[in-house]
Amino acid sequence: MRTKVFLLATAFMASVSALFAVDYPARMYLIGDATPNNWDLTAITSMVTTSPGVYTWTGELKNGRMKFIPYPSYEPSYGPTAADTIETGKSELAQNIVAGESYDMELRVDNTMPDKSCNITAGRYKLTLDITGETPRLTVEDGTALPDNPTTPITNPGYLYPIGDATEAGWDLSKTVPIAETEFNSGIYTTLIKLKSGSLKFLLRNDWGRMYGATTADQPVNEMGEYTVEYSDGSSDKKFKINYPSTVNYKLTINLNTNTMTIYPEKIYIIGPAMTGIENDWNFFEDKTMHSTETDGVYSWTGELYNGQMKFFTSNDFGSIAYGATTADAPLAEGTLDIKRIAGSDDDYKFKVSAEQTGNYTLTLDLNNMKLNAVKNGDSGTATNISPEQEISWNITDDHIVCVDANQIEVLAISGTRIASCQGGQLDISNLHAGIYIAILHKNGQKAIHKFIVR
Repeated sequence: MRTKVFLLATAFMASVSALFAVDYPARMYLIGDATPNNWDLTAITSMVTTSPGVYTWTGELKNGRMKFIPYPSYEPSYGPTAADTIETGKSELAQNIVAGESYDMELRVDNTMPDKSCNITAGRYKLTLDITGETPRLTVEDGTALPDNPTTPITNPGYLYPIGDATEAGWDLSKTVPIAETEFNSGIYTTLIKLKSGSLKFLLRNDWGRMYGATTADQPVNEMGEYTVEYSDGSSDKKFKINYPSTVNYKLTINLNTNTMTIYPEKIYIIGPAMTGIENDWNFFEDKTMHSTETDGVYSWTGELYNGQMKFFTSNDFGSIAYGATTADAPLAEGTLDIKRIAGSDDDYKFKVSAEQTGNYTLTLDLNNMKLNAVKNGDSGTATNISPEQEISWNITDDHIVCVDANQIEVLAISGTRIASCQGGQLDISNLHAGIYIAILHKNGQKAIHKFIVR
């Protein structure tokens, strides 16, 4: 069963059971003079990820030392807990490991901690590193009769390194933050990253000679969405040119199966008097933001709208990309409305919430299709039509929505599509993907509406 984090966003929030997923490295590597490629970070030996947090490798090892690293850097690393100095006059700490035994391991976070490694005699071994338990564990087996791993070629580097003056690292390789592959050999790399105006490309294993970049020199990135990436062995150096200022995170995904890069804001800021009820209030507020759904480029927000204008920004910066209406003061009405990119005073078109249309809404912004969907949740401004004395308690426990007083429970996707329902007070939601959902609790002909998030 997939572990989930449930976040409930509602005025009638009940107790929440939150189970936090552990973010294990997508893969693990062997490094050291006992390994096929010694201490060379550009040619480290990749293990096979058999399940999240469990890694194996079978092959020939030499006499010498070795340890395990989650990405191409000497720190962090995993080494044996019980390692001690094994050779007079040497400062390295190591533990002799042999086939048929298992060993407790520990994580070395940085160079202020002891650098521990495994000492091994030349031979053919199968190594299994399991970091899922309270204490990481290395199991060593005789690999004489076992085939090499992996049985199929590894076609992806495991990590990509974003670099360029559009990143916080600039052109300093020592400051780049690697983007991990989402799953072993998936070819998909996703991260949240701060970007600003400037150049951007992606290196393989901190190697200037191998990179993914644009298909043309200084290819402009002016809009949110998808762009084509191209591999280079160093014979060309084509970069993307980010053309908008920002100090917030963007979701960046590089898919090497399709050779594409997608870039979308982590959240969308909604600003204007319609958000606060204050005349001429065009300030940015962190609690007035739309959050991303399970679909890239689609965002949702539920809250109170007041009489006034409103528009949307990809950052808390007036110089960032902005979206608004296709005509001046387009009325915000229930249903699906067209949006456009707005820039400058000539087409700075906004949506207008009239006094008659004020109330509690769920807004969904789709940057892929340039649409805004508006659903009014009720004139009471509370996302529920159950009076306070009739409010019913509910929670999410063990991948179920539980509401003992409910006659029926429904779950809708943020688009409004019903994806699960039950009669009674307990609904299994263990199969939901990450995203934003709406729970509708029915009680004696009335209903309460709540929004929750699965991560």
